[in-house]
Amino acid sequence: MKKRTPPPQDSGHATAALVLGIVSLVFGWIPVLGWAVSITAIVMGAVALRHGAQGRSRTYAIVGIAFGALPLVVWVLLIAVIVALAASGVSLLTAGFPLIPDMCALDGPVTCVGVAAQGSGTQLTLLNNGREDISSAIVTLGAECSPQEGTGGAWPAGGQRVFTCDVRPPLHHVLTVRYERQNETRYGEVSGYVRVAK
Repeated sequence: MKKRTPPPQDSGHATAALVLGIVSLVFGWIPVLGWAVSITAIVMGAVALRHGAQGRSRTYAIVGIAFGALPLVVWVLLIAVIVALAASGVSLLTAGFPLIPDMCALDGPVTCVGVAAQGSGTQLTLLNNGREDISSAIVTLGAECSPQEGTGGAWPAGGQRVFTCDVRPPLHHVLTVRYERQNETRYGEVSGYVRVAK
């Protein structure tokens, strides 16, 4: 009489590798905790393969290893990119926006018509769009900006003023202009955004 060979049993290591591999797809993006789950999935899968897992157990082990390795590979690539950017001197804040030019978005009675880096600060050229002169204006870009020398007094309608700000925003930064017209008793205010390329 011929002996029947029992079907191969599922390996507990292979099943654990599969479960941990699936968990690592969700939590593997979290530093330390996710890395521990990913590494454990890889180890369990390797142990199952080393013990000769066959059939479905072998598939579980291989899938567990692959799922566990994926977040680790992504982390290694991400860290390599950050290190390479830092070594080349590229600012990590502006690295994702290399093609966006200097930009000043301010629309209303006072409009921004120009922006440029000036040393460690920013130079803004603003236009009085209204029909009346502005008697006083406070321009703020992180901190209060100074008007260009020799441009004191009334700001005529249709005229431009240059302001120098001590801040140089690498990304969008709020620009606020608070102004008072000569024939009005209350202040008006407009807000916009500024970005200065490196």
